[in-house]
Amino acid sequence: MRAVYCYYRVRIEDADGLQQAFCALREELVRSHPGLRLSLLRRDDGSSASPSSPTPLDTWMEVHEQPANGLDEASAQAVEAAARRHIARWIVGERHLERFRAVL
Repeated sequence: MRAVYCYYRVRIEDADGLQQAFCALREELVRSHPGLRLSLLRRDDGSSASPSSPTPLDTWMEVHEQPANGLDEASAQAVEAAARRHIARWIVGERHLERFRAVL
């Protein structure tokens, strides 16, 4: 199984907006990619400010998995495009995308 992990920063005051947007994203993707699982995680060790944004930021992570047959490249690209449409406005800086493949 291959999984996609995407992390980014969000202003603390935008947390509710991001979560609502992610719910809409998940609903759309689960309909168009049966079996796809999406999770949204929030870093648990506090927030920080960056030089480009004096407002406190939290780090968030999306996890995209397709347990039955893995997440192929076309599906991963479709998921990423939909994620950018739904949640880009809440992100400060860049989305960092990493792909992992199960070993054991």
